[in-house]
Amino acid sequence: MREKLLVPLDGSLLAEQVLPLAIKLVRQLQAVLLLVRACERSEEEESLAYLDRVRKTLEDPDLLLNMKPGQVHIIARVGEPQAVVNDIAFEEKAAFIIMTTHGRSGLARLLMGSVAIGILRHSECPVLLLHLHGADKLDNLELMLADPLKALFYHDYRRIVVTLDNSPDAELVLDSAIKLARLLGAKISLLQVIIPNLPADYGYPGLGYGYDVEAEIQVRSEEVTPYLEKLAQEIRKKGLECDVVLRSDLGSAAEQIVRYLSQNQPCIVAMTTHARGTVGHLVLGSVAETVLKESDAPALLVHYPTVANL
Repeated sequence: MREKLLVPLDGSLLAEQVLPLAIKLVRQLQAVLLLVRACERSEEEESLAYLDRVRKTLEDPDLLLNMKPGQVHIIARVGEPQAVVNDIAFEEKAAFIIMTTHGRSGLARLLMGSVAIGILRHSECPVLLLHLHGADKLDNLELMLADPLKALFYHDYRRIVVTLDNSPDAELVLDSAIKLARLLGAKISLLQVIIPNLPADYGYPGLGYGYDVEAEIQVRSEEVTPYLEKLAQEIRKKGLECDVVLRSDLGSAAEQIVRYLSQNQPCIVAMTTHARGTVGHLVLGSVAETVLKESDAPALLVHYPTVANL
């Protein structure tokens, strides 16, 4: 049975920006591309016609980046976008959901309202989010497929950065990251930030200065390195290149992750999220939310269902 990648579309060029990268992944997997649109009952015929136009464009043999006939399936379904996308992903056993977000107003302001949050809250499928930060002028789909190197997301992603915090929850993204790394021929970097536990009185005049920050960072780095190296070795056994990255710079964990991502573009960041709480809040502390809001890097997210979500 061929694997399937699902792309939710809403009729906009913003949503279609993911298609060049999606096609690249589908080609590597020799998979099926599912184009999905949620709609009102009165819009079902119009939605199917739109998806069919996109399918025909993707199958145009005159375009450099195209799909084989029969490789693109279209589904328009009446219902709320979050439920429609998750239901179809479950029914079709999709390997990934790939969609865009609009980064201008933070993660709570997403391409299709709060659709991405709703998908993350309940999805059993890994979600690859691609950020559109201030993209005012977008090419049409035909131009993106005719010259994919100019498309926003058709980069040669050679690094997937997996953020870890020494917990089993954070490791849940690893299998999906490995699969994506294979498709892209990418290296995996296991990234962990070391934040020293400073005494409450540290930095006050005459107080806390006997505390050796560098010594604690060294100790904690030595403690976490064997754990990371063990994970890295398991990944290397699967035939992938993998390295371990420890960061202990100034700033919060999220700030250090964002800085590292900006220094290693183009890359994809992979994180586990609980996607719980109010709309717009992704919980790994507040790290995932901040990284998604502040970094331009595409994000591979695997939802960890907590009791709060059940």
